[in-house]
Amino acid sequence: MKYKDLQTFKNFLKEKEEMKFVERNFSFFIYKNLIAVDNELVVLDKIKEKIISDNSRFLEYEPLRTEIIKKYCDKDSNGNPIIHGNQPQINPEFIEVLNTEITELNERYKDDIEKMSVADREFMNVLESTVESLSSFQLIKESDIPRNVSISAKDWQIIDSLVKR
Repeated sequence: MKYKDLQTFKNFLKEKEEMKFVERNFSFFIYKNLIAVDNELVVLDKIKEKIISDNSRFLEYEPLRTEIIKKYCDKDSNGNPIIHGNQPQINPEFIEVLNTEITELNERYKDDIEKMSVADREFMNVLESTVESLSSFQLIKESDIPRNVSISAKDWQIIDSLVKR
């Protein structure tokens, strides 16, 4: 199981948490793994908090960049930016001045942008890595999974490493 799958696994477990099962092993599997998932999610939260604290200057950058874009984008009658394809619509006569201001801002925050980019790539690598403490997760025999429990293909991909065959 990868770190990026933890929240989906937790959602799967929470969905089954209130159900009653004749097979006690499945209820125990849910209970123990909710605890294990929460512990791993705390680890991810600590990593995120460290990234944020280590990159506090980058947090200044994004609102400034957004403000520049808002200043030059086309607005509707209520003063809200007009969005096309997830991008604000920029009047062609303002593109050059917008690009100049964004370039100046990017230059001012160059080191911070690079530092955050590196931290983001490192965090993505963590999300793609296998959970190191899988031993803290409860395994279950496939025969102990109740037949009346619906499990999607995506859920199977995530719990497969915890199923003993």
